[in-house]
Amino acid sequence: MAKMKDLTGRKYGRLTVIKPLEERRHAKVVWHVKCECGNEFDVIGSSLTGGYTKSCGCLQKEHAKENMSPDKWNNSMGKNLKEKTNLSLLKEINFKNNKSGVRGVFFRKDINRWEARIGFKKRVIHLGQFKDIKDAIKARKDAEERYYKPILDKYAEEE
Repeated sequence: MAKMKDLTGRKYGRLTVIKPLEERRHAKVVWHVKCECGNEFDVIGSSLTGGYTKSCGCLQKEHAKENMSPDKWNNSMGKNLKEKTNLSLLKEINFKNNKSGVRGVFFRKDINRWEARIGFKKRVIHLGQFKDIKDAIKARKDAEERYYKPILDKYAEEE
């Protein structure tokens, strides 16, 4: 068995390694760490050294809060932000990993059905679960007509 590399005292992001534990997860050393915010928890060493864990979660919360601030939204979205809606996102094409070919339509393996959703004015609207993908796609397209089309038409002349 290889000798364990001592990480005690090292810093990884906001975390300082305090000590190794006897516990192993997936045959890997678990380390007790302390975050700059004061939280302490245990994490696998490879998550630290690989850069996967940099804080207790406070870093992610701070980034999310910064990205959702009204100033950031107004500055970064500019003319595309109307009525709490980023118009450019309404026109966006599908993500590369979209298996259905239609944004907001995806397959739920746990229930063996297709699900359709649409996001509008900072809300996610669930459109239903369907046995047939065609029904899910129709629900999504109908919702785009209902929610997206009126606001896109309203601000079309500003483009």
